[in-house]
Amino acid sequence: LQMPFVLSNLRDTRYRCCFREIHSKVGVLVILSLNSFTFSMLLVQTVLSTERSLFDLCFLLIQGAVMISTVFALLSDSRWFLYAPILFWSGLALSTLIVILLAILYAIYPNDFPARFNFLLNHRVLDEQNGVDPDKISMVRGVAITGIFMLCILFLVFVWFVGIHRKCYRYMREVTSGRLVPTTDDLQGRQRDISDLTDY
Repeated sequence: LQMPFVLSNLRDTRYRCCFREIHSKVGVLVILSLNSFTFSMLLVQTVLSTERSLFDLCFLLIQGAVMISTVFALLSDSRWFLYAPILFWSGLALSTLIVILLAILYAIYPNDFPARFNFLLNHRVLDEQNGVDPDKISMVRGVAITGIFMLCILFLVFVWFVGIHRKCYRYMREVTSGRLVPTTDDLQGRQRDISDLTDY
């Protein structure tokens, strides 16, 4: 995949991500690769599944459109195409946050929560005739806490992805406006690259 990487300000920390190790445009490319992998796995699962829901098909269509939009953004340095992945990852982060809040409520109120949200769960931890089952409540809360921890990690990853795309958006905005000028670090880096080449 040949991409028109602009050499100016490649070492500018404003446009770098992953602890300032790589350029934000490279970071978006890495995220695109991960998204392509998950898309392929979900596509195979959907095709092989005997029960296909409308939600799965819609999600695959949205994910595919986001991937195509990201490819166009990387190839053309057009920041407008980055709106789709930014909204996509922001939506996933918001959805994960909502699930975290529901899981916290379920951990605090393991008995009342299923009664209020019976479309999510169809059982009750509290038996109205026999009273509270402490072991069952502890087990449910333990599972909920584990799920909350994993969801928090997933939420932070999604927020991180949004930040990388926003940095790349700002970079592409500067590229298209012609306001990028080589920084001192960039010029020094080019001199080091040239000296390394001349040594051979």
